[in-house]
Amino acid sequence: MPDLSKRNMDRKIYLCSPHMGGGEMKYVQEAFDSIWVAPPGPNVDGFERELCAATGAKHVAPGVTFQPEPSADFRSNFWLTCIVIDPAIAGTDREKLRLAFEEANIESRPLWKPMHLQPVFAGCPAYVNGTSEKLFENGLCLPSGSNIDADGRARIAEVLKREFRIVNA
Repeated sequence: MPDLSKRNMDRKIYLCSPHMGGGEMKYVQEAFDSIWVAPPGPNVDGFERELCAATGAKHVAPGVTFQPEPSADFRSNFWLTCIVIDPAIAGTDREKLRLAFEEANIESRPLWKPMHLQPVFAGCPAYVNGTSEKLFENGLCLPSGSNIDADGRARIAEVLKREFRIVNA
């Protein structure tokens, strides 16, 4: 049973661990041994499966998707766990979820701001079709790393269940 005590709930969950410790070295060695240098791959899938099980939904929540593979021929390097929220289906948006995580002492952030929208690139040629803007508006980076234990994943799932009003889990 996850430890959701006040003491554990006050512990910060970081977006990405700022250093590598003993836990990460096991995955790094596994990546090199298997010639699979994209460390999170199956770990991201496992994280998504755990969150789906915790929320009781096919996806983490209706209107929320993890980054999909274009086809079975691909195995992407998902080094950061990200979700995209469809506010019309989910009933909430990226910023409300980010603030809910912040209130729970869980770090998250919007997907990167597209370069063509950053002041330093104002006036530079840009080839856009609205995809990058939509991803920035609706995408959220979740905490990632081997240092997130079962209690941390349970805390993340609790925020998701509360914010997406999932009561069947």
